[in-house]
Amino acid sequence: MIAIRILIPALFCLSLSEAYSAKTPVDSSTAPVVVSAINFRLCDSRRDSLRSLNFARDISLLKSNQSYQVEHLQKTLQALKASKKFSTISVDSLREGHSISFTFALCPYLLVRKIAIKRAFPLFPGEIMTVLSFKSGSVYDEAMLDDARTTIKTLYRREGIELDTISFSIATDSLQGYCDITMDVGQKRFSLLKEIRISGNKARSDLSLKLKMDSWRTRFYTLSAWRYSATKIEKDIARIRDFYHRKRFADCKIDYNVIADSSANTHTVHIRIAEGPRYKLIFADRLRKRKLTRRTIRKQFAFMSKGLRSASGIKQSIRKLEKRYEERGYLQPRIDLSDTVIVKRTGFFTQRQIPQRRLTLSLSPGRQTRVSHVDISGNITYDDRKIVKQMLNEHGRPYNAREMLNDQLAIHSLYTRNGFLKAEIDISESWDPDSSDVALTVDVVEGPQTILSEIEFNGLTVITEKAALRKTLLQTGRPLAMKHIEHDQIVISSLVAEEGYPYVTIQTDLHFNNDSSRVAVIHQAKQGRKVTMGSTYFSGNFKTRQRILKREIRTREGDAFSLRRIVQGQQNLRDFDILNSVSFKTFGLKERADTITLLVDVGENKPYLFEAGFGFHSEDLITARVEAGNRNFMGYNKHISLGGQYSSVIQRGEFSILDPRLFGYRIAAALGTYLQRETPANLDFGTYTLGVPLSFTRTISRNLAASLTTSFTRKQNFDVTTSHPDTSISYDTYPRNQVSLTPSLTFDKRDSFIRPTSGILATASISLTQGFGRNDVDFARIEIDARRYIALTETFTLALLGRAGYVIPTGAGDSIPYDERFVLGGTSTVRGYKRNKLEVDQSGDPRTEVTSLSGSIEARIEFFSNVEVALFFDAGRLAPTLEIDDIQHEFRQAAGGGLRYHTPIGPIGLLYGHKITPRRNANEERGQWHFSIGYTF
Repeated sequence: MIAIRILIPALFCLSLSEAYSAKTPVDSSTAPVVVSAINFRLCDSRRDSLRSLNFARDISLLKSNQSYQVEHLQKTLQALKASKKFSTISVDSLREGHSISFTFALCPYLLVRKIAIKRAFPLFPGEIMTVLSFKSGSVYDEAMLDDARTTIKTLYRREGIELDTISFSIATDSLQGYCDITMDVGQKRFSLLKEIRISGNKARSDLSLKLKMDSWRTRFYTLSAWRYSATKIEKDIARIRDFYHRKRFADCKIDYNVIADSSANTHTVHIRIAEGPRYKLIFADRLRKRKLTRRTIRKQFAFMSKGLRSASGIKQSIRKLEKRYEERGYLQPRIDLSDTVIVKRTGFFTQRQIPQRRLTLSLSPGRQTRVSHVDISGNITYDDRKIVKQMLNEHGRPYNAREMLNDQLAIHSLYTRNGFLKAEIDISESWDPDSSDVALTVDVVEGPQTILSEIEFNGLTVITEKAALRKTLLQTGRPLAMKHIEHDQIVISSLVAEEGYPYVTIQTDLHFNNDSSRVAVIHQAKQGRKVTMGSTYFSGNFKTRQRILKREIRTREGDAFSLRRIVQGQQNLRDFDILNSVSFKTFGLKERADTITLLVDVGENKPYLFEAGFGFHSEDLITARVEAGNRNFMGYNKHISLGGQYSSVIQRGEFSILDPRLFGYRIAAALGTYLQRETPANLDFGTYTLGVPLSFTRTISRNLAASLTTSFTRKQNFDVTTSHPDTSISYDTYPRNQVSLTPSLTFDKRDSFIRPTSGILATASISLTQGFGRNDVDFARIEIDARRYIALTETFTLALLGRAGYVIPTGAGDSIPYDERFVLGGTSTVRGYKRNKLEVDQSGDPRTEVTSLSGSIEARIEFFSNVEVALFFDAGRLAPTLEIDDIQHEFRQAAGGGLRYHTPIGPIGLLYGHKITPRRNANEERGQWHFSIGYTF
């Protein structure tokens, strides 16, 4: 709790006047009270005490040698409290004659530096951190630990786990001003789900409903009682309720109760279902009579599949249907609805009796009314066609009475935004005797058009009139639009504020001539005082150096205050991976001070990281990768890492250092080195590679990024056919040195990285390679990869992939190294073929080429909860030239399908690809199984 003791000098004058009167004579004059001194002291000694004192002085509105105002004292105390940096704030004052001095006693909070969580299983520490009200960089308060205990127990209880005790140990460093919190979740008692009982269901069996429940499926798969989770049960109940609604049981109600056995620590869930009748919409009339399609009418009765109450749902549906007819020009539709309930038998074996509520519609739309013609009178400036375009009720279209007012407002807006401020619009109707046609008459009284004759700016000194006119919408010689005035006021204010005058006000006056045909616009500006940036204080950066954070704000002490720069600096810091929270507080802006003090509170992520992962492909078998590093090396926001990768194809070790803000610019630079041994599947050679890449990446927009990579590589091919070495190999095993330059562009607009259902991912790159040494080879390698995802329905996604590659010699020689050519076939390219064996030679060995084209189309259908059916068609082509009509190098095709199971880290899939046109002379198999973790594209 923050204790604030305020002794207002005004009260001193009343309560202590006698005590001071003997020492200081009372002056009967009205001379103002002057602040003689302001002192700040801390209740303890810390390493950053001087910074805390300076911060308190900067945000204080009380200044020495200035007249004292009670309001300044109150706002100073409010600012100290709002900073949330001091647990105790007290102030003493001493009055001597016409001078007064203040002494502020401040006790700073301790800051939370680290939070460690022990024995969190089966939850992850990150899940617990998300529900805590504090994090690294937060102020420490004992009360927050009690809140944390309650919150964490609730979190575990929803997962079916009871916690006995949660203990906290606090390690404080008073000199540094921080503390480390270690949380021990303690012993756990697991609540088990013993049984799920369902009653009241007639339309669906117990088994079919339980199959829709994750809780029951988990218990069924394990063949034993599983952990009870209130969260899962609630989601399962909602899933069953939605299922009934989709089946048109609109009145379905589901409730449940949980019976807990404390002795056995088990739970039995009893679900009670009141299905109600199943709704069915029946049309008593033919399409020709009802004028609307079945689909259009059914959309108005959507309550049957959304669970709305039937009484209100039917009324709303009829009103929607009437509105739909009126939009089509049927002004007096007659809608008769009969409501009957019958009992219908369902189920081949069970023959269950299900009540069915039949809503029988009899529709008599009546005669359709159309707009026979539109007569416009009084218009001089705009012709009839221009005015009619503003109307929805056009000639020949069905008459819509609901849009008459909108038509009138649209025409009026056309005139007012073009300077006709006194325009009047009236629309009248003229009906035929049988109401089949209606004629509309639009009477226009334009009035004078007001043209801007002059725009004047008064009081502007920090920006020129020319600069203001470039940003405003109002321009001389153009019609006056009243709605542009407010826009221009905001624009001018923002331009002036960016120059350091945030307290600017703009008042606009309009001066019309006698007939209102001309108007002069005068913007009267009151710029106010110039405001400058004061000191910037950072809190919570235990490891990150202050100058790294300050560089991103891009404003210095003494600069003109710019709110735009402050907001941009906050966004820059939030883009840092090393920070999990960023909060900016400005002091003095609300109080209209001359100097603004900025307080930046940040929370840091743990700098050290260790990541390990694995994958599985049919050809690579298990692929494992491990990485360790520090993403905030020495507090400079530099990411260093050491990692390795191992599979049957690639063995790789690498070291890299990444700077996400090169020299303070939004350019990420990475420098590294790697050593790699690659033995591509089914090829008779491998490659040793030593590389030193240097890359620069710049995010151009939200979805577009550009990169430039230059690298030195030393490569050497080797023979992998050790059992039967080939003495006449066609590749050179002598090492070759080369330098390459690779610019690339990436466009990513996917809705999800793990499971995309819509969007585009496209990458294009060209690599220019210059060789040197004995085995120098110069070439250019062009690659394009484009992917498109289309969500046809909620459960049906269409995925498209296209790839193209071409390698062309750029030096004297025309040969391309074998490891730089393209191969196709396998899980990631053309399924149905073994890896790299889309094209083989006479001996059955894979063939590499300088031209590659491949494409895939895949239908992904969600068949069951987390289970997906995939149907695909792949095609690919390898050739020595770009000629598509080369019959010898035609496209190879394959089709197939399979299943995928979605996990939190991605899908696990088993697919079979069948060759459409296998080559008999090559003794190719008819197809190939493919197993993988993750999407192939």
